[in-house]
Amino acid sequence: MGFALWVNAGNDDRGPGRLVFRADDPTLTPYAGLAISGELLRKLRLAELIDAELAAVARVAPVKRRRRGLSPGELVLALAESQLVGGDCFDDVQDLRADAAGAPLRAVAATPSAPTARQLAYRFRPSHIRAVERAAARAGNELDRRLGRDPGEQVTFDLDATESVVYGRRKQGSGRSR
Repeated sequence: MGFALWVNAGNDDRGPGRLVFRADDPTLTPYAGLAISGELLRKLRLAELIDAELAAVARVAPVKRRRRGLSPGELVLALAESQLVGGDCFDDVQDLRADAAGAPLRAVAATPSAPTARQLAYRFRPSHIRAVERAAARAGNELDRRLGRDPGEQVTFDLDATESVVYGRRKQGSGRSR
């Protein structure tokens, strides 16, 4: 799914052929790894869980679903998938959007444009973010249930240290970060 291999058998006395790796086939996707997370998120119905949790948020204007396009839950998953493949800003969602071959593999095939994603994300408030977290927790509980795990079982988090650069002068509450 990520590249094509071409073999040139060689001619006469010029020696053996050569291997050529090319990625110019439009049916190839550089983000084939999203097939795994996409399948898992579809099976757990995470987009629907997020939408249900967001609909239950009171005292704040809802993150509405557009007549056409993505639901709020689908937007969250599209942005998460962009982050999974290395995106770190709204503009990076364009790379995922351009990958037509990989669209059916992802949890959300219809990735929004960067300006649309940015505009829709501005509608989320802290209470909406907490609702997304509740939906993710519900999906995690469902995954544990399906795998036959005991909810009372001890959990180990393995947090690998990753260095991140901090720009600017030393600010209150900030320091060297890893």
